Amino acid sequence: MSEMQKVLELGTEGGTLRISRYFDDKGHDWYVYSVSEMSYDDLDLNGINERSKISSMSFPEAIFRMLKEYENGLSYFPLFIEPEFKPVMKEILTQYKRENEIDTPNWEILLNTSF
Repeated sequence: MSEMQKVLELGTEGGTLRISRYFDDKGHDWYVYSVSEMSYDDLDLNGINERSKISSMSFPEAIFRMLKEYENGLSYFPLFIEPEFKPVMKEILTQYKRENEIDTPNWEILLNTSF
């Protein structure tokens, strides 16, 4: 298995949602999403960094799995997207925003497009 490569990162009030890609021993690409939350020192709790236990066969599948757990995940502040995934992300957001609110101005900047 290869090293994880960040593909998408979304900023939340207390951390980040991230989709990463890795390649298996046969060269197939797989995608997982992870959640990083800030630590709460005053409550004597450590930060949490959980990686999805389920690998997805495609970038869109990873997003849809993420949205099952975080329904409003695409409304978070977009921080990063790997350029090769911009067209796919634009299509997903176009469909998603019909029923959900998104951070349209910042997605437009990140994707270098308009909705």
